Amino acid sequence: MAGSTRTNLLVSWVYDLSAGIAGENFMNEEQKTIALNWKSSLNDRLVDPVVTEIVSAPVFYEAEEYHQDFYAKNPDQGYCSYVIRPKLKKLKLE
Repeated sequence: MAGSTRTNLLVSWVYDLSAGIAGENFMNEEQKTIALNWKSSLNDRLVDPVVTEIVSAPVFYEAEEYHQDFYAKNPDQGYCSYVIRPKLKKLKLE
């Protein structure tokens, strides 16, 4: 995906347990602008400010083919059954 023109805003969420800080990573300036605007619009509506850090994403390495669409290809695998499926059901996506 490195060098791709993909512009999905939410590249990844990270959570640093030692600092207790959530962060959003961006891959390019367009994503950075979208994220900063999102954060600003939320801060305009909330009592407490959003403290999410918006930082440049580290180098991205695309996973091997057998990892692509893992859930679709392996729905009965343990992690899929016990972790992913319940989350999808909770979000009403399955």
